[in-house]
Amino acid sequence: MQDWIANHVQDAVLYKATTLLSQADDDIHRVDKALEDICNMISLVEKESLRENYITRVAKANKQKPAWIKKRVKELLDDRELANAVLEAEEVVVIEEPAIINTKINPIKHWIEDHVLDAVIFKANLLLKTATGDVHMIDTALQDIGYMISLIDNEYLREFYIEKVAKANKQKPAWIKNRVEDCLDEREELAERKSKEDSIVPSWIDKEKFFTLGFDSKIDGPQHTGIYFHTGEKGAKQMTNFTVKPLIHVYSKDENQNRRLTEVFNGTSKTVLELPSKAFTSVDQFETILLNEGNFFLGDGFAKSHLNKLKAVLLRQYPKCFELKTLGWQPEGFWAFSNQIYKETLTPFNEYGYTEVDGVNYLSMAASSIQDVRAEDDFYKNDRFLTWSQPPLDFSNWAKLFVGAYGKNGWLGTMFVFISLFRDIVYSLNSSCPHLYAYGPVGSGKSVFAESISNLFFKEMPFFNLNQGTDFAFFSRMERFRNCPVGFNEFDEHAIKDEWFRAIKGGYDGEGREKGSMTKRKKTETQEIWCTFILIGQFLSTKDDASVLSRSIPTQISETSRTAEQIECFNRLKSYEKSGLGGILVELLQHRGRMEQKYAETYAREFKKLTASFEKDGIKVKTRIQNNFCTMLAMRALLDGLIVFPFSYDEFFLHCKKEIMKLSFLIKESDSLAAFWKSIEFMFDQDMIEDGWDFKIEVKDAVPLMISRADVGADGKNTRERRFEEPKKLLFLRMTTIHPLYMNATRQQTGKTGLNQETIATYMKDQDCFLGTIKSSSFKSKKGASTTSNAYVFDYDLMDLNLEREMAPIGMPKSIKGEVRYKNAEIIDVMGEGKLKWTMEIDQSYNKEGFTVKDVVSVTCFSKKLDDEKRLTVGTALKVSGMYHERTVGDKKRGEMIVHDIDFINALSVPDPEVKEELNLMS
Repeated sequence: MQDWIANHVQDAVLYKATTLLSQADDDIHRVDKALEDICNMISLVEKESLRENYITRVAKANKQKPAWIKKRVKELLDDRELANAVLEAEEVVVIEEPAIINTKINPIKHWIEDHVLDAVIFKANLLLKTATGDVHMIDTALQDIGYMISLIDNEYLREFYIEKVAKANKQKPAWIKNRVEDCLDEREELAERKSKEDSIVPSWIDKEKFFTLGFDSKIDGPQHTGIYFHTGEKGAKQMTNFTVKPLIHVYSKDENQNRRLTEVFNGTSKTVLELPSKAFTSVDQFETILLNEGNFFLGDGFAKSHLNKLKAVLLRQYPKCFELKTLGWQPEGFWAFSNQIYKETLTPFNEYGYTEVDGVNYLSMAASSIQDVRAEDDFYKNDRFLTWSQPPLDFSNWAKLFVGAYGKNGWLGTMFVFISLFRDIVYSLNSSCPHLYAYGPVGSGKSVFAESISNLFFKEMPFFNLNQGTDFAFFSRMERFRNCPVGFNEFDEHAIKDEWFRAIKGGYDGEGREKGSMTKRKKTETQEIWCTFILIGQFLSTKDDASVLSRSIPTQISETSRTAEQIECFNRLKSYEKSGLGGILVELLQHRGRMEQKYAETYAREFKKLTASFEKDGIKVKTRIQNNFCTMLAMRALLDGLIVFPFSYDEFFLHCKKEIMKLSFLIKESDSLAAFWKSIEFMFDQDMIEDGWDFKIEVKDAVPLMISRADVGADGKNTRERRFEEPKKLLFLRMTTIHPLYMNATRQQTGKTGLNQETIATYMKDQDCFLGTIKSSSFKSKKGASTTSNAYVFDYDLMDLNLEREMAPIGMPKSIKGEVRYKNAEIIDVMGEGKLKWTMEIDQSYNKEGFTVKDVVSVTCFSKKLDDEKRLTVGTALKVSGMYHERTVGDKKRGEMIVHDIDFINALSVPDPEVKEELNLMS
């Protein structure tokens, strides 16, 4: 009975094994799985003889190698605890019948199963087929096949593929097997070597990083901190006494500015190196920079190869960054303080001094807490004046205090804040931006006035003193801050360097300074001007035809006693300035979008409005001066209703209008052409030129004037008669005789050279009074000589010139009662002596036959009492006594008086001078 059971058990095992292998359908993976199940089943048999019998019969029945099955069975037996797996010899192994195949197989699945190919066999066949009989290509294909099969962990599968591929491609199995074994041996050797290397590398090292990159870093006190490099069989060796942390790559096209900020740590102290690019090309340079910064050094044996390994890894870890070489407004659309960036919100710089804006890193060295980055001399000291801090008050309250302290000068100063803050917008419209010019005597408060404007941007930054300082410092100050006011103290046209004077003049037009490049041979670079200027001086500059004055908005700071309210506002303002007001700029920058969109059209509207007002009053002003003040007026109009100002738009309009007229008249009196006409009057008074010979005045209703060649008509004449609606008084001026005398007189009086004839002619042609040139006109001297000469022709009545001499006896004592007319008294130079000059009127009108005949004489008064300047304002009632004389100019009478006594009359009915002046202009 036992023999029967044993025989039938064996038959069941054989049946199960045969069924499993037949279902594998020669698929190598399914065959391998079937063999695994068979071996597991056989390993459960306790008797070795029965196991051997099963192995032999299964292998023979299914054409499998007995060794494959035997090896797998042995592996299973070794892993299993045989003591706990006793199989009763008489136990019957129940083998289940194979499952009935489902006849309803999915057709797509069935098709896939029928057409699926083994990937290893497919690739092997393809490689050998591609070799096309070439012995070298076949060898390469067999090598690839051997390597591919060697990657299979299962030994049975490797043997199967070797047999299958060799048979399918008519190759000897040994050829493939040898190559497989070579790959396996090589891989085993590498594993042994790696195991050996791992045993000599310290446990703290990241082995993957160490063997891939060639080094690893360690921080462990001053003795063990450093970078450890792979040295082959010797393991890891410490080659530095520091670790390296890449911070940022400060990018610049300037080689000297292109650098990488790198933190090094020696176990006790940290420092940051500014490594130039060349530091990564030379071990010597790298070590020199390290030694300059402290106890940081390279170990024995550190070579270029070690530096290259560091470089290959570290250079990838530096984020690109741009250094903010100019603070203030940035072209990328944000405002840069030294410690914060503002773009819709405030973003601080990190401890290393950089931050990210719209995906780009920006560096402010002034914000860096890395002490060793900076030299002993603090290169970034000036940058830190432009610092954000929480403001103690808002802009409206600041403006209220500012105007309360400085009066109407504060109006102009307040609006200059916006010209400065939006300078790029102002400049883009007219390619110019005006300066602010604060002038007044010593102790008048002009410097503190300018400081209050500057302190809204900077935290008490000192002004640049024009009496000292270097050219580099002067020009660097103008390009360091964008859209910020920069103050220049002690502005004196007689003391300032000519180059600096020209630079201030050119700053109006944004003209920078071109200089040679320190890094590029035969190349130049321009120091740009991005800021606005605040000029502070005792006197108004009229040098070079008042070129700086005409480019400025002047504010006269008077040395007058101030009220208790003004003093209180001043003291409160100064206390706030000490705490820092830079944060107020964030409030104002919120209006930039409106400025960008509306400034141009608002400026055009305000300019047109001013022009219409001047034309209505019959007043001509200088266009440049109107442009300057119109920038402020446009700002005030744009911000009306958005910011609370301590003065209304209408008040500011009238104030600007008054200042434009005042400055236009002042410059007209001081320009070079005016000086030329004054020289003509002087020479005539001194009998240096003669009426009738050097010039003549005639009344004519027509005059033949020369025309250009392009205007010559068919008649071929180069002159054309100009006729007048009514006879005009014309001045004929012989420049050929007068100009040499003018040059000589100018040289004797001033020691300077006068304008050349061509320049004077150019200036004259821009005047409304200039009519043209007459080709030929007769002139006679008092001695009887006569000549015919060309001459310049002018409308004499349009000129502020006196070349007619019909005067009443000089020196008549007289008293005049009236008021100061037209403009405030001013101090002028008369033959080297300062005198007050103002205008009054004598009304000599009378009745004749029931009609009023108007006869008003304009009297120019001169006085040595300079202290009365501030009291002699327009509308002031007074009585003057002195020596009076009168002359006739055409059909008008003009008087002059040397005043000895001035009596001021308290007239309550006299309105405010500015209101009165405005009424006079409007009438």
